[in-house]
Amino acid sequence: KADSTFTLNSILALNIKLPEECYTRIIEVMNTNGSANTVADNSDEFIYNAMAEYLDDKKLNKAIENTASTGEIKPQGNLDRNIFISKMAIAYVPSKRQFITTEPIQIATINGNQVNKTINAKIVITKRRSTARYTLYFEVSKYDWFYIDYYLGSVTVASTDKEFNEIIKEKGPKMTNGKFRIRTASPRSVANFLTKLDIED
Repeated sequence: KADSTFTLNSILALNIKLPEECYTRIIEVMNTNGSANTVADNSDEFIYNAMAEYLDDKKLNKAIENTASTGEIKPQGNLDRNIFISKMAIAYVPSKRQFITTEPIQIATINGNQVNKTINAKIVITKRRSTARYTLYFEVSKYDWFYIDYYLGSVTVASTDKEFNEIIKEKGPKMTNGKFRIRTASPRSVANFLTKLDIED
């Protein structure tokens, strides 16, 4: 069970190699089917302080120059990644050496495009000896979700979105390079991931 005494707020900037069209499709689904999701509050002082840990003053000011008026963040430098999450609450589970999100997350940008939505999600960061495993589950609505598991340079993905899955099927094999692979996750592995988290909750 997550120890609530060790829960912290964090930002997350991740580069995950997927076909460009996949990111475009995630944004489209979030904009079209995520109307029930509230707008992310990017004016939170915590976000500025967290970003300041990674950016110099010039880049930080550029990143947040429009936040007060539009609510938008333009990630710079080390934070300019495929997925920029501007706020998430995570709990550390020592027995599993995992960080697990405990609340909905704020997605600021995807692939440099503004999203600015608070969505239900489960993110698990598993610490391994030499690397970390990132498993992301974005629940855009009751009927729309995306699953991305990034480990040892390979990505395993799944979604309820047919178009997203078609892009992976068509473009994924062409992106194979050395040890890098993009695979499709089975519905069972996604269900197991969620069931395991439910049991722990």
